[in-house]
Amino acid sequence: MSDRRYQSGHHNISAEVGQDRINSVVEGRIEEKIQFVIDNPPDDDEMPGQQDARAAIGYALACLYMNQQVDRANELINAYCERNPIEPVAHFAMYPDNLFRLYLLPRSHRLLTETARRNIEKMARNWIYVRSRIDPLASSWNNASRGVWHITASENHDASWNACNILAAQILRQAETPYGPEMKLADGSPVEEHYQAWVDYWKENFRQRAREGFNCEIAHPADYEMQLIGCWYSVADLAESADLKKAGQDCLDLFWAKIACEFEPRTGIRSAWACTRGYVYTWHETGSISWSRSLLYAYGWHDHDVNPTPMKFAMSSFTSSYRVPNIVRAIARDTDRGAYLATARHFGMGGKWELSDAERWGVYKILFDKSHGSSILRTLYYTPDYTLSALTFNSAKSYIELVRQSRIMGVTFSSHVDDRIMVYGFGGIHANDSLAKEYQVCFCTTNGVCGTGCMIVARDPGADPKDGVRIFVSKGEVWDNREENRDGWLFTKAGNAYCGIRIAAGHYTVEPSPFGLGYYLALGDVWSPVVIQMGRSEDYQGGFEQFKEAVKALPHSCEDGKLSHTSLDNHIYEYWINSSRMPTINGKPIDPNPAKTYDYPYLSMEHGSDVATVSYPGYDDMVLRFAY
Repeated sequence: MSDRRYQSGHHNISAEVGQDRINSVVEGRIEEKIQFVIDNPPDDDEMPGQQDARAAIGYALACLYMNQQVDRANELINAYCERNPIEPVAHFAMYPDNLFRLYLLPRSHRLLTETARRNIEKMARNWIYVRSRIDPLASSWNNASRGVWHITASENHDASWNACNILAAQILRQAETPYGPEMKLADGSPVEEHYQAWVDYWKENFRQRAREGFNCEIAHPADYEMQLIGCWYSVADLAESADLKKAGQDCLDLFWAKIACEFEPRTGIRSAWACTRGYVYTWHETGSISWSRSLLYAYGWHDHDVNPTPMKFAMSSFTSSYRVPNIVRAIARDTDRGAYLATARHFGMGGKWELSDAERWGVYKILFDKSHGSSILRTLYYTPDYTLSALTFNSAKSYIELVRQSRIMGVTFSSHVDDRIMVYGFGGIHANDSLAKEYQVCFCTTNGVCGTGCMIVARDPGADPKDGVRIFVSKGEVWDNREENRDGWLFTKAGNAYCGIRIAAGHYTVEPSPFGLGYYLALGDVWSPVVIQMGRSEDYQGGFEQFKEAVKALPHSCEDGKLSHTSLDNHIYEYWINSSRMPTINGKPIDPNPAKTYDYPYLSMEHGSDVATVSYPGYDDMVLRFAY
């Protein structure tokens, strides 16, 4: 069962140590990482007065939390409020969530000067005055009364905006004159009414995200998920409503349980890498970028000591009283979980932005079919040696940009944090400008299907005709061990995992990654499906040579617009090229709306239910009930 006791100290964790010792290690690691932030102040271009000075506030939060450099922290807060003011208008401003957090967190609030408190109260008033909307007849843009299935700008922006709304309302409720709960906002409604509306909104937001699948910026490895989850931490930590606090903590428990089932303790990252919005090259060419790696080290999930990056966002989670339940940590640390196939539903059906003339950013409206499906399936096949992961969409449906954008899927190896093979689109809206060397934003470029040890990735029929498809192969073992042109296959190996790649129309060109992280295989025929067939060394007494011969003998054909491939597990995959027809495994079409929202060996939730169950040998089941 969940145990949230904590003590001080830090060392490595072994399976033999008791729970008190684990708690001691976790608390020591968390303080160590916060201390790293204090010992490494923000650069000059992150200080107050710069366009994005949030790193300075993250630093101030760390200092106040640890009761160090208190005068400097207050100086930075006052400078930020003066040089990065928030105007009381319905326009974008850099989100002050950590500024509001350090005001509301008792451990840091007590160290604020009177001037700093008043400055933050003014920032809270200016933030919420026009930006918060609670009128059910008004635009859905940041409107608590229009339901939780309207997303302003993007998922992480929407969460940030609405977290700031409730945190600002909490600040003003407890502040002295001229503020207080009866102070009127621009719409004539008092702060208290706005606050209660956002409490109701966030309770339902947590409930529905749990029920429909985390999230639509799917499994983002870097900034987007970090900012989103950081907002969850602040809303849950600082909630004055007991029901909202429970909803937030339950949602975090479920989120981390899902991650634990995909986690590889040998590398310290979520091994299932299939994601959307992965348009920055370094987000998918290296696992070292994983936003949660340092946090999960602190939580005791792995023993790879890495420092928190970037610190300007991470402090909401590091300064939280929330602790991952012991059962979830046990799942994550287990290096002998065996091999398993798992699936999760996600939401993201919908159309284009709904944009009014007065608003800079539009709103996505999430849609569901009659059975409340959103037709997005994320599938992974985990083994101790590698993990495959893919996203399956119904190409006949319409999706919002957040799930159409820069889809990444492929395989990660447990031999090293950066060992990987990824398939994705390139070109996009920055293909010919100065940003092309850093990222390229493509839409609907790839679709995939994943089974036990095998996956197929191919161009989606909704892709931009100008965009290409390529395979990224990481440097080191994965690239160095490659053998090309082996009866249509490219073979490689890393650690105890073997891999075969087959491009249906085999021509490709090779070029190095501009970041020196690996190499690109750009498909000559962009419509050519890519098969990735995996194996484990323990299953082949004859080693790599036996694996290669077994793969080359597999039935494989690509004709009349259809790829057919029989895997090493004797499953028959069929994929229709440039078609909205759903791929099949053993003649059965893939259902992107399965019966369970989460179907993992250690996590289960029936779709439409409010109950999720986390199970692991030696622990009582953790039952999460999302009905408040």
